[in-house]
Amino acid sequence: VISERGWFSFKRALDEIQKEVPDFAPEAGKTYGKGKQLQRNKNEKRKKDSEGADNVESKSAENHEEGGAADAEADVNRNILDSKKISIKAKRFFFDFLENDQGRYVKMAEVRRSKREVVRVPKDVFPVLINLLDNFINEDFETEVEGIEQLELPTTDTEDHTTLASRSIDLEELLQSDGGEVDAGRKYTIDLRENKYGRFLRFCEHRTTRSNCVFFPSDNFQEIRDILQGFQDME
Repeated sequence: VISERGWFSFKRALDEIQKEVPDFAPEAGKTYGKGKQLQRNKNEKRKKDSEGADNVESKSAENHEEGGAADAEADVNRNILDSKKISIKAKRFFFDFLENDQGRYVKMAEVRRSKREVVRVPKDVFPVLINLLDNFINEDFETEVEGIEQLELPTTDTEDHTTLASRSIDLEELLQSDGGEVDAGRKYTIDLRENKYGRFLRFCEHRTTRSNCVFFPSDNFQEIRDILQGFQDME
């Protein structure tokens, strides 16, 4: 039989052991179990994110379908004429040359992990884009290109980038001048920017209900220009 004094001595000894070795505490097993469960949850999340990125890329490269109903509707009843792909580190760029009842166009998709941005450009715009890219490749930021409006640059730079050139294309005005079918309310803005990582092109498509933008590094301007030229030359 342990005396009351002996029992208190034994309890103090246990308390000292728990201070020096925390895992000896009765709750330590539960804490360890929670830690393992949290790690399993993190691993499962990484796996889902990876699978999501693979699925998005697969849709772009093979099925040429969009995640949303509105985007899918835009490509209904179309034929795939050609497809190109550019890989830049963690990013993938897909250029799908398509044709539907309204004519031919390129669908440009930027895929990064599980995020995807898409812009569509009718073939009528290819020549002005090719000319603009030629200027930017030659570091000519001043020469005007017919069909493209030259916008004023911001008077002050932002903290993360500097705008070197800014352009706008009003698709309605461009197609009217060429005698083509008018697509009201659709515009494009093209900004050549520079940050600590280098130069890049911000290309945005603006519709009445939404805007989408893709970002192209300057190292790939020539490759993008050649892709558009190849699509332009197709019979």
